[in-house]
Amino acid sequence: LIIPSLIILFEILKKKRFSHLVVLTIVLFLLTIPHILIRKTNSLEFLGQIWFQRWDVINYFKNDFVTPEGTIRYPLSNILTAFSNFYYPQYLLFGFILIIFTKKDLFKNKIWLISFGIILVYALFLAGIPFQNQRFNLLSTPLVAVLFYPSYERILNFLNDKKILKHFVLGFLILLQLFLCVYFFRSAYNRNILEKEVAAFLKTEPYKKVYTFDIDVSFMSYGVKNKTNNMWKEKINKFDKNSVVIFNEERFRVQWANMNPMLNWEKLKSNYTLIEIKNFGAGWKAYEIH
Repeated sequence: LIIPSLIILFEILKKKRFSHLVVLTIVLFLLTIPHILIRKTNSLEFLGQIWFQRWDVINYFKNDFVTPEGTIRYPLSNILTAFSNFYYPQYLLFGFILIIFTKKDLFKNKIWLISFGIILVYALFLAGIPFQNQRFNLLSTPLVAVLFYPSYERILNFLNDKKILKHFVLGFLILLQLFLCVYFFRSAYNRNILEKEVAAFLKTEPYKKVYTFDIDVSFMSYGVKNKTNNMWKEKINKFDKNSVVIFNEERFRVQWANMNPMLNWEKLKSNYTLIEIKNFGAGWKAYEIH
């Protein structure tokens, strides 16, 4: 929002429409009232968010971080991920081709330049955060589409004169898109199956207390009534015997090393007897505590 805001402010000052500036200020204040009323004395608390506090240009070139989410290593550096909606398969697989077809005179087009400027500022901000999430790129993706539309139109006009090639390219793209949809959806689908299986298992043991981590976020959705302790929230001094622990040691061993999930798990293994009662696959297992 920085670039559009500056453009609007510049136009108001240039045309000396100071009354517009007053009205704009009043409107902005009115829009913030709900936030102020809800948050009250903590209305600026969001500025203390940990990603803001740890923002650093050095993060542009890093791909591994120690955060409250554990120790995480990403495939790409932050700066490459921040611009991934130009080329990433989940966003725009043929972005590199569209870049090649971009006309030089577009750099003189105001709308094109404003769109590019917004994307650039936002991407450079994301790259400084010690964390990666592809969903963050969704905000600027519509502007990337605007940026590349002239290139897309040039390619389309080129293919219109070559019908056989056009049909081949469109058929290939449809098949590729279907493959990518299945490929990227499979992890969400497998997770959904896992959550349902764990919920169904716990419903057979409705009175047993459950110790777990990560998977418990789905319990409410599937009507799990068991009293649940999240192993991330705190170090647990004493575990109730005959309770159930659902954990994935293989998955959490590295990311959560020396943090509550693994510290609680190591305490369980050292001080109690764990009897495996269910293997859900992919490393997820249920144990009874004795």
